[in-house]
Amino acid sequence: MEITIVIADPHPVLRAGIRSFCESQPGIRIAGECEDADELADMVRTTRPEFVVLDPAIAGQDLKEMLARLSAANASTRVIVHGSSRDQAQIRSMFHAGIAGYVLKDAPAVDLAAAVFRIASGDRYLSSTLNFEIKAAPPAPRDPRDILTEREYEVFRQLGSGVRPRDIAKSLDLSAKTIDTYRAKILRKLELENIAALIRLAAESNHQ
Repeated sequence: MEITIVIADPHPVLRAGIRSFCESQPGIRIAGECEDADELADMVRTTRPEFVVLDPAIAGQDLKEMLARLSAANASTRVIVHGSSRDQAQIRSMFHAGIAGYVLKDAPAVDLAAAVFRIASGDRYLSSTLNFEIKAAPPAPRDPRDILTEREYEVFRQLGSGVRPRDIAKSLDLSAKTIDTYRAKILRKLELENIAALIRLAAESNHQ
């Protein structure tokens, strides 16, 4: 199965070099190339590539916004930044924003192929010539609806909205003691310390 890539770089010579190298690698196919942010978003929407190799100049001053646009175009597309910065804080901020890999422009060409195959297998990738590490991102929080039963979720939603337990009991035609039992189960299943944490989770995940 081929891994598809879109090359996003404002410099035609660099795009041509990346294309030539990638096309020489078994299992990689170039789905397209572009030179600006609007063209990139449209191309990701239509070609749905597995990867974008992105020159940070395309994103301008707001990489996070660019990543959000690409995610809206195709949520499964992952981004490898092909940049020249060696600044540790700046590169870390790029990973924090959501990139999957960072390859230096002056790194050996095989770094780019290594990044693609490493990320495709589930890891993140940092150029081999950089002497620091990027810690794994914490797992994304699971949706409470995937963890709780239907009745537990309804109790969770009402608790998260600030409804008093006795009023929840009345609305669901249950006893207050039963609501207390549900509350304890919900806190345990969601690994929350208290009701304040539950309300915060409900607000952050739009479950109020």
